Amino acid sequence: MTASRPQTIRERLDASGAPTERDPLFVLVCYCLLSVLSVLAFGVFVAVSAPHIESPAAFVAVFLVGVPAAFALPGIVLRRVGVRVGGR
Repeated sequence: MTASRPQTIRERLDASGAPTERDPLFVLVCYCLLSVLSVLAFGVFVAVSAPHIESPAAFVAVFLVGVPAAFALPGIVLRRVGVRVGGR
């Protein structure tokens, strides 16, 4: 009888049916959670900093920079995580 080679972590996860970074539903749920957290963090930042902003132009600038950043950040984070764990 020959000894079988040890399974890799990827093979164990695939065999167990555990979600991985390649599972579309897992990625979607992670993206949604990161989006909610990012938008909430932006809301907290605005709530804390708004009383100290006196210029309407500065207030508009915070929104023009913050809103796109809040929605772009989850995609950037997931892309970086995917590269780190061996994706494309």
